[in-house]
Amino acid sequence: MYIGDTGVAGLHHLVHEVVDNAIDEAMAGYCRSITVRLNADGSCTVIDDGRGFPVGPMVHENPELNGKPAIEICLTVLHAGGKFDRGSYKVSGGLHGVGVSVVNALSEWVVVDVWREGHRHRMRFERGQTIGALEILGGEHQDRNERGRSSRTRRFSPTHAFATRH
Repeated sequence: MYIGDTGVAGLHHLVHEVVDNAIDEAMAGYCRSITVRLNADGSCTVIDDGRGFPVGPMVHENPELNGKPAIEICLTVLHAGGKFDRGSYKVSGGLHGVGVSVVNALSEWVVVDVWREGHRHRMRFERGQTIGALEILGGEHQDRNERGRSSRTRRFSPTHAFATRH
């Protein structure tokens, strides 16, 4: 993925990639609400009420990937997103499994919360690397999103290279 530069245009491209994932969910009929927040600390939060990243263990022929949570694979391995298999989305605006993993690699940190299968799940990353195991937070009825639907929140802070170049 070419982001253009490490200035404002590159930063906008990172935000656009994460928002594209939510728009794809909306265009496929799985999402009704997308919220984008530019936070005071320079991070960005994108929330949607789509299906959320899968959280179960991935079945993969590569033994290094086999058994890892699918959310981890989506955020750390190129071409692992749902659009790459060509059957998941009829129309999509993102980079077919590349964008969010590159955003992760170019961020100081990424925190992803997914409400799925009746629970809130969280996974953390720093500069593209997984930090700790997938966490399950809250009980079945305690932490559903306000609509009782699946959803995901992606909060990321681009690397300092974006802050120092104007």
